[in-house]
Amino acid sequence: MSSHGVGCDNTTVLTGLLPMSLRSRIALIAALLITLVAAVTTVVETLASRQAVLEQVRVGGNSIATSLASTAAFAAEVPRQVEDEMGKQMRTQASLLASLVSIGEEAGVSNKTIRDQLKPIADAAGIELLATDSSGRTVIYTNDAEDFTFSPDPTEQPQASAFYRLLEGKTQSVIQKAQQRETDDKIFKYVGVGGIDKPRIVQVGMEASYLERLDQNLGLQRLLDRLIGGDVQKITILSSELTPLVTRSVGENNSEESLNTLTDTDRGIVCDCILEKLPLGRLDASGYHVAAPILTADGSLGGAVLVTISTKSAYGVIWKQSLAGLIAACAIGIPGILAGVWLGRSIAMPVGHAAAIAEAIASGDLTSEPQQAGHNEVGRLLQAFTGMNDSLSQLIGRIQTAGARLSTVEADTTASLRQQEHVISRFDGSTAEIAAAVSQISATSNELLEATSHVRETAREAQSVADEGQSGVDRMTASMQQLDESMHAFTRKLSSISQRAAGITTVVTTIAKVAEHTNLLSLNATIEAEKAGEAGRGFRIVAQEIRRLADQTALATKDIERLVSEMQTAVSSGTMEMDRFRNEVSSRVLTVAEIGSSLGRVVEPVAAVSHSLDQVHEGMQAQSEGAGQIRDAMENLRTAAGESSAAHAIFYASLDELRALITELNTEAGRFQVRRSKPTDDLNTLSEHAEVTKQLTTGEWHSTGEQLVVPQEIVVNH
Repeated sequence: MSSHGVGCDNTTVLTGLLPMSLRSRIALIAALLITLVAAVTTVVETLASRQAVLEQVRVGGNSIATSLASTAAFAAEVPRQVEDEMGKQMRTQASLLASLVSIGEEAGVSNKTIRDQLKPIADAAGIELLATDSSGRTVIYTNDAEDFTFSPDPTEQPQASAFYRLLEGKTQSVIQKAQQRETDDKIFKYVGVGGIDKPRIVQVGMEASYLERLDQNLGLQRLLDRLIGGDVQKITILSSELTPLVTRSVGENNSEESLNTLTDTDRGIVCDCILEKLPLGRLDASGYHVAAPILTADGSLGGAVLVTISTKSAYGVIWKQSLAGLIAACAIGIPGILAGVWLGRSIAMPVGHAAAIAEAIASGDLTSEPQQAGHNEVGRLLQAFTGMNDSLSQLIGRIQTAGARLSTVEADTTASLRQQEHVISRFDGSTAEIAAAVSQISATSNELLEATSHVRETAREAQSVADEGQSGVDRMTASMQQLDESMHAFTRKLSSISQRAAGITTVVTTIAKVAEHTNLLSLNATIEAEKAGEAGRGFRIVAQEIRRLADQTALATKDIERLVSEMQTAVSSGTMEMDRFRNEVSSRVLTVAEIGSSLGRVVEPVAAVSHSLDQVHEGMQAQSEGAGQIRDAMENLRTAAGESSAAHAIFYASLDELRALITELNTEAGRFQVRRSKPTDDLNTLSEHAEVTKQLTTGEWHSTGEQLVVPQEIVVNH
């Protein structure tokens, strides 16, 4: 199924489910939109209010938990600091007591006298004063109890054994935290120092119940009692081991409850806040639970505070804001719904008129009267429908008139085509006769072209032979001239050789004279060596060798002189022969030049004849091509005439189809009822009728108001 079909089915289903008018639909849609906007606005405002109120609860809870954690840290720090200050004061008192005991013993005052003097002071101050001897046994003790001896064993005296180090000299003072005394389980704080004159224990003790009272006066219980109530449902202060120290809570009936256990969820929050050292919280149905770590002055963990805050009052505020938003939405929605009803009515009435006009057009009735409309978009829509109805009425009227007249035009066109068909049949016979004559002319032209081609080739061969002979004579002339120049150069070289041979003869004569002179010198040297006897023996041998070389040189010079003489004779004879041959070559060069000139005079007429034959061949070729083109043109004319006949047959078929279409057009146009107006005068004249007939035969029709495009299949191209 196509998407268009699905859309139609959906529209049908919606129309069946909602059988209501356009006005009701517009009013319903406007009411739904306004209600939806009001509902969304109310929900958004409610969520925003809830988020803001819960954020205030979270910030308030975090502030309360942080303040309680700081207060708890301060409250836990005050007793410790007070105890430390009291320890310092008691150490000073013990030091003064040690000095007093040392001075009294040096002055010879007995221990009993010293005790009796110190007891009223100790009773008035609420303290105990004690001094021992070197063995750790008490010698001065303001308490009326029996004597006491210090032991170093912690198992025997867990509290008092710490002071035994003063006797051993391991420390100068011992400040002990407040704790239960071993003898009567009272809370006491003891501070001791060593003796001045000898090893001893000087101790000051004070009852530490004041620290508990201080914790109660400063402590958290009173603060928690004041904070508990209202939105604060429960406060728990935990130790560093997550053990509840103080818990205050209020139940549903505002009665105080003491709960000393933690749920797993609360324990998880406390652990997370201790790890991150930041206040953390969670929100559930019972309220907002927030935990904050208790950090001491040195940054160490002292515990945690867990606070539970009720969210009932916050949800009450949220409910009130939601109710106010709902009332505001209703106050806006009711006028909006009324405005939607009015808007639907103002849109539905003009749309109904437009729908009536459209239904009349669909049924073929174009006689509807124009309706009054406003100036808004819907009014312009109704005006557009009215204008469309008028335009369609005028158009259908013109179509009906044109359809009636097209029938007449079609009949005239058919008659004209029949006349053209007769002319084309006669033209076809004439073109056949002309084509036969042109074919004979073309064949004759081709034969003449072949003959001129043979003659032109023969002339070209003759010209080629003459050109080759001329080229051979020119090359022979150039060769003879080069030979003459070579012989002349060879003669010059032989003359130069003869001159060089004469020079060689002179040199050889000189060498012969030098050899003769050398022979004489060697002879003289030999004579002188003979005269010298044994001392000139070596010189004699050298002189003999020089003489032998001089003889050989003389013989060689004679041979060279003979050879040079023979060479001069041969060169002179060769020079004479070369001169004679050179003269013969020169005469032959002149003869060859005359032969080349004669061949040149023969080549020129042959070239002229060849050029004339080329022009004749080109003319015959052009004539043959022209005859071929005429033959092809006549064949094309015959083909075109055949195609024109076929086109007329197609045109007849198209005219039959056009006649059927005109009949169908008149039938369809007759279904419409139009308002009668003054007839148009577009096609009344006979000249316009002839123009239409002419344009139909060429394939298209253009008139003043309409345009009729004839299918391209029926257009005949000549």
